[in-house]
Amino acid sequence: MHAKTFLFFLPNFFHQQSGKGLGIITSAMYVRRHFSAESKRQVEEMAGKVRAALAERIDSAGWMDRGTKEVARAKLREMRQTIGYPDEMLDEAEVATVHRGLELVQGDFFRSVLAINR
Repeated sequence: MHAKTFLFFLPNFFHQQSGKGLGIITSAMYVRRHFSAESKRQVEEMAGKVRAALAERIDSAGWMDRGTKEVARAKLREMRQTIGYPDEMLDEAEVATVHRGLELVQGDFFRSVLAINR
């Protein structure tokens, strides 16, 4: 590989390798900067309204028999809602425990990657 090509890809390679082990930390930094708790609350409220509307549609569907409606309601109850990020990402203490004791070696990329991915 030509040296210029290598230097072009090196930052991306480092990002990929360090991101594998630092995912929770870098994700928490991104979330804190770009997503507010209020935005998450608003979207969760909106999703709750969609869920309520689905329940009403199931109940009022004339083409469904009682058994089909019960199955549909059960599926609706089992639907999991994942919006934005887990609340732990805003908890500094929780995020800090992920890599407690992590030591990066300045100037030694490969040792640092190994330490991150332990």
